[in-house]
Amino acid sequence: MLRDPQVMRFVGPRRALTEDEADSWFEDTLANPSRFDVAEAEADEFIGFCGVKELGGVADFGYFIRSEFWEME
Repeated sequence: MLRDPQVMRFVGPRRALTEDEADSWFEDTLANPSRFDVAEAEADEFIGFCGVKELGGVADFGYFIRSEFWEME
């Protein structure tokens, strides 16, 4: 998901992360939990993350959703 240009075009560095960058992001997230998993309830399938982070003194809500779930009906 973090390496998908479609997912990342509006968040973070506004580009897909390299494998090393994505690994580092997940390591940091596991060490400093500040996000919540988003899952499809019936199938218990991972869809993405959401969370609140302080940016410049302002609380910012953000989310990452796997692109294959963007057009669910």
